[in-house]
This record gives sequence, structure tokens and C-alpha cells, in this order.
Amino acid sequence: MESSRSAVTRVCIYAAVSADANWLAQVASGLPSGIRVDDSVSSSALDAATALRAAAKAFPGDDLVLLRAGTVLPPFWFTRLAAALKLPNVLVAGALDNIDSARSPLAPAASSSADPGRIDALCYLHGGRVALDWPTFSPLLS
Repeated sequence: MESSRSAVTRVCIYAAVSADANWLAQVASGLPSGIRVDDSVSSSALDAATALRAAAKAFPGDDLVLLRAGTVLPPFWFTRLAAALKLPNVLVAGALDNIDSARSPLAPAASSSADPGRIDALCYLHGGRVALDWPTFSPLLS
């Protein structure tokens, strides 16, 4: 996430309860140096929209990455999101997920017991390594 200004990049954790210390340590260990992890919005933010508003108010001017506590993360997740944000005309980058069917890599009503790392590898392999130009923002950001 490069910028002409010297913004701090901060990974903000949100959930109904505090994140597990081991999970937080794992997230922090997979980030480039200089990236901060903050879970101060976690107890007050039950959803992503509330977390985004709280984080933006708490850290004005910072580049924010919202992360739901306990999310299973594939290797290089941050590197790929940061790379997508460096593309021209990109304001928001988001990963595929299984919570919102509009962003799920699976067909409607499909489910899988496959390991998240395997699903990530298959999406990467078959995705052509390109960012998808999506016509709308996630409703989570509204």
C-alpha cells in the first residue's frame, strides 16, 4: 500500500469478543515490518461496517485493513491485498470469502470441506493473477 503521504498501515481486528492471543501473534508474524496490528475496535465492533467506522475514527489518515478475528489466512494474504491496492484506480481491495455469497469462490449453495490453504492455492492457480474489476463496493463498507 504505497501512498504519496507517509500513512501508517494498520491491520484492525474486529469481532464480538477479543481475538485469541495465539491467532494475533500468527497474524503479526506474517506481516511486513512496519505494519501495525490493532485489536482495540474488536470488542465494540460486531460487524465490518461498525469496525470500519470505529477504526477510521480512531486512526484518521492511516491505511486500514479490516480483519475478522479468527479468520483462517493463507500465506501471503497481506502481500496480495497490498499489491491489488497499488493498481491504478483501485480504492478498495477485498478477498474472496464464504460469508457473502457475492464474493465466494464457490458456486451458489455449494460448500466445501477443503482446507482454506488449498482453496486459496486453487483460486490463485486458476485466477490468472489479475484483479477483478467489480462494479460495486461491498455492502459491508456502506
